[in-house]
Amino acid sequence: MKKTYTLWAGALVASLLMSTTAFAAGPSVIIQRDNDSNNARLYLTGVSDDITSAEISLTSKQNLENTNFLGYENLAYSHHTEKDGTLTIYADALSAMEKQNDQIYLGNLTIPNDVSFTGVSKLITLNSKDAATAYAQVSLSDDGSNNSGNGDNGNGGGSNSGGSNSGGSSSSNNNRPTGTTGRPAIKGDQTNGMIIANNDGSVSIQPHDGYEVRDVLVNGVSQGAVHQLLHLKSTDVVEVVFAPVQQPSTGSTNFSDVPANQWYAPAVSYVTQRGLFSGVSETQFAPHQSMTRGMLVSVLYRFNGTSHTGTSPFADVSSGAWYGNAVSWAYTNNLVSGVSDTSFAPNTPITREQAAVMLARYLKFSGIALENGTPDFQDTASISGYAKESVGAMQKAGLLSGDNAGNFHPDAQITRAEIASIFMRLCQKYGI
Repeated sequence: MKKTYTLWAGALVASLLMSTTAFAAGPSVIIQRDNDSNNARLYLTGVSDDITSAEISLTSKQNLENTNFLGYENLAYSHHTEKDGTLTIYADALSAMEKQNDQIYLGNLTIPNDVSFTGVSKLITLNSKDAATAYAQVSLSDDGSNNSGNGDNGNGGGSNSGGSNSGGSSSSNNNRPTGTTGRPAIKGDQTNGMIIANNDGSVSIQPHDGYEVRDVLVNGVSQGAVHQLLHLKSTDVVEVVFAPVQQPSTGSTNFSDVPANQWYAPAVSYVTQRGLFSGVSETQFAPHQSMTRGMLVSVLYRFNGTSHTGTSPFADVSSGAWYGNAVSWAYTNNLVSGVSDTSFAPNTPITREQAAVMLARYLKFSGIALENGTPDFQDTASISGYAKESVGAMQKAGLLSGDNAGNFHPDAQITRAEIASIFMRLCQKYGI
């Protein structure tokens, strides 16, 4: 699961046509390793002074399973994912990230001794006006890397310096190929937006009223919904996918048992439009019906977007059941356990504290680190010991709340409407 940036369709053209002079040397990712440990500090340089968010993908030929990123304490949000030899790091701040000597400190990496990085396959930054910039050429300075010389960054010619980096300064910008930028080719229909390609290798994108940038492709590779590209070559081909602006949900649904004025109506509309939930019939959602263990596992399975076939050790979960693959997937990934060694009880209503545990485990599995917290409810003492950490973390993240009297009711059955609201808040908070 990765983070996605939501860009306002009405962003000012002036902000998109910003000068690229400040980036003449090109952006660079710097990994500064400690001499006697597996710890390293991660820096970003050569980008705008008004950066509030960054997404960085580092490539490696080694297994990155035990490589971790911990954002510095002033970040509002940070996490990382690892897939197929690529470590993707997300960092968000509430205001512009502070620079020292043109370097932005993002946090610490834990890197096993046998791991080195070969390049930067993606760098996307977001500024305080929610305008995103994707960089086609990004250099890498890793002072502990065994790779030396120039390496392909996977997206148009970045370089990797394997030499020593003293004092936090990067020498990798000197290795960046010169004379390679130029006006890229623009492909596709421009009826719904304006695309300006410049001789310095930059591209500015502005959708027309009523449209938004859905995706930007460079040589067929997705860059996400960005509004600017830098350091492209004349041989690069840019294609922009514009789409009508999606209006926020008004709470209107096709379910007769979900009136538009109910508190859960926007959430029901949100989760059904995304295909996470379906109704119990074409006209009924059953918002007050208790969520069962099988239902919640199935929602998580659809939410993860994975494909899985397999079996589980539970005698009451047949492989042909509608929740069979979901339970097998969740059990395989340690997201759930049974009520006994051989029973899962898929049709048993799940309690509020059980749901909190399952959801917290899923977020951790997805690479989203929740802050530790102690539950702060009037009835905290009644929360089971195994569930307190998860309930506290979910409450601190703003994903769970109590009733008007401040009670959590850990043993109460959680309803379909309540789970729908949690998923809507989760998606909106983490940009999923």
